[in-house]
Amino acid sequence: MFELYSHIITRHSRKILRALTCITIVMGVFVFRLQTDNSIETWLLDDDPRRVSYGEFVETFGTEEFVLVVYSEPDMFSTESFRENNRLSEKLRTIEGVDRVWSLSEAYRDIISRLPVGGSLSPQRFKEGVVGHPLFTGNLISDDGKTTAVVAVLTPEGAKDRRGIVRAIREAAAEACPDKELRFAGPPVMSAELDRIAGRDPRIFTPLVVILVAGI
Repeated sequence: MFELYSHIITRHSRKILRALTCITIVMGVFVFRLQTDNSIETWLLDDDPRRVSYGEFVETFGTEEFVLVVYSEPDMFSTESFRENNRLSEKLRTIEGVDRVWSLSEAYRDIISRLPVGGSLSPQRFKEGVVGHPLFTGNLISDDGKTTAVVAVLTPEGAKDRRGIVRAIREAAAEACPDKELRFAGPPVMSAELDRIAGRDPRIFTPLVVILVAGI
C-alpha cells in the first residue's frame, strides 16, 4: 500500500502540488476570517462544576477582572504627580465597562474625606504611610515609591469584551499621560494579547506556505 501511494505521488507530483496550492489558498482566505477567544470561560465546558462555581462567584461578588496601568515617576508624591495620577484615574473611570478605579490619588482623597473638619494630610506624610504598608506596597506603589499602578476593575459587561476594553484603556491612558512610558497588565490584557497573536500568525505564515508550495 505504501509503495502504491509513493508511486502515485511521484508520478503525479506536479498535479498534487497544484491541487494543494489551490486548497491552501482557499483555506487561507477563511483563515483571515477566524476569530479567537482566549477568555477564561472558553477553557471549560458550560456544565463543568468549576465553571458553574465561577459563574456563581461572579454573580454574587462581581467580576474579578482588572487592568493595571503602570508607570514610573521620580517623585511620585509631588503635587504635579498627584494631579496626573488623578487625571488618569478620572479618565479610566469614564470608560464604559470600568466599574471602579483604585489608585494613589483615590486613596489619598479617600483618607482626606475621613479626616475631621479642618484636618489635613501632606503628600509627604501620605508617602510615609503608604510606602511599606502591606495594603499599598506591591499593589499601588513599589518598594522604592517610584512606580505606581492604577487599577481599573471591570464590570461583568466589560469583562465580556476584553479586547475592546483593553483597547479603550490603552487609548485613554495614552491621552491622560502622553509623556509617560506606560505598561499594562492583568487577565484581560493577557487574553487580548493572545487573541492578537493568534490572529497575526495565520496572516504571516499562510502566504509563506502558499509561496513555498508554489515555488516547489
